[in-house]
Amino acid sequence: MNKTKWIILAIIVLMVSGTILIKMSKSSQSPVNSDSQEIQQATKVADEFPGFRTVQIGDRTWMAENLNVKTDSSWCYDNDEANCKKYGRLYTFREARKVCPSGWHLANLRDEKDLMRALKEPDREKRGIKLASKTWGVSKLIHNNTVDTVYYGTDDLGFSFLPGGISWKMGGAFKGIGEESAIWIDSYISKNIAVTLQIYEHEYTLSSEHTKDHGLYVRCVKNYDLDCNKGNIAKNLNDEFIDPTTVVKETFHDTRDNSTYKIVTIGKQTWFAENLHYNTGAPCAERNDEDCRKYGRAYTWYDAMDACPPGWRLPLKEEFKNLEIASGDPKKLQSTSEWGVWKGVDQNSTDDYGMSIYPVTNEGLGPYAEFWTMSSKRQKYDKAYRITVRSGLSGYDNSSDQYNPVRCIKDNTPSSSP
Repeated sequence: MNKTKWIILAIIVLMVSGTILIKMSKSSQSPVNSDSQEIQQATKVADEFPGFRTVQIGDRTWMAENLNVKTDSSWCYDNDEANCKKYGRLYTFREARKVCPSGWHLANLRDEKDLMRALKEPDREKRGIKLASKTWGVSKLIHNNTVDTVYYGTDDLGFSFLPGGISWKMGGAFKGIGEESAIWIDSYISKNIAVTLQIYEHEYTLSSEHTKDHGLYVRCVKNYDLDCNKGNIAKNLNDEFIDPTTVVKETFHDTRDNSTYKIVTIGKQTWFAENLHYNTGAPCAERNDEDCRKYGRAYTWYDAMDACPPGWRLPLKEEFKNLEIASGDPKKLQSTSEWGVWKGVDQNSTDDYGMSIYPVTNEGLGPYAEFWTMSSKRQKYDKAYRITVRSGLSGYDNSSDQYNPVRCIKDNTPSSSP
């Protein structure tokens, strides 16, 4: 065999060997349809939203369909993939809180409140109809199990709530497809019970009947900045002591309930000089209706964010703490009555600035005062920042579902709405 033939034979052997090695390499890889790859691909789809429907409702961008990202703690109704494609996946509460893609979060109580404000419908039955998809014909049953009336969804906001049913345990005990549905809300009542938004027999309701291991659907909301005033916060801060003789004392009339509040302007800031008592359904701070006007109401943080009248808002924590700079001593902000003695030391409150802060907490009169601020833990919003007034001003994160009094501050910044 001459030299040329040897070279051709060597090339053929190398080509055949390479083909075998490539096939062996491919056969050693994980199958394309493995669970881990499927989860990664699904997450990537959710992140990039190719063709995934979203809708702008009020100040929020919502997913306009239920999330369908496969994870270990999610499943399809009746364990049928066709139902996942139509209705999305069912998740446990724990899984729902972490499944939304980057830049999005599980819908929370404030998002639900914004949704209801955009819907402009006080009637629970009509709310359900207006949120339901147009393909949803919801039957209202009477006691003998005959159909009384069939209500078809009108989907007024493009929310397209689908009747995907629910699951009472992981991967089983399915119920209600075609008739009811529920999505998780990022809030909980107790260690085992979480909040849900649901439509059942055409009625809309916020419910607390589901345990955290039930299977419900997920709607994600695009992240927004609740601390939206921070960029202009310097415009609303006093950087030095303010002489109390320069404080301007006026009144403000709240046309929502015809209440009149005392207000004070301290340097660059104008504050309510009384606790807010506008009735959103929140209890009186002292739990006594007769004292509601004097001590105000105690609101959840979600209610507090919307409780101030137009042109006013919750303060940021920096604005609250700035009062300490302006006054030089919190005792000059405290009312001259009610404070008494704290740990054997008389507060000697003087109320030089007319702020008249009473020692009211989420449990009524106490040894100090507490107020909500606009500041919160971002994305999850299950923790909000509250200010405590005693011998000084301090603050810490607290559950957003707790109740605290509110002092409104005049909105002097141009970008106050998230």
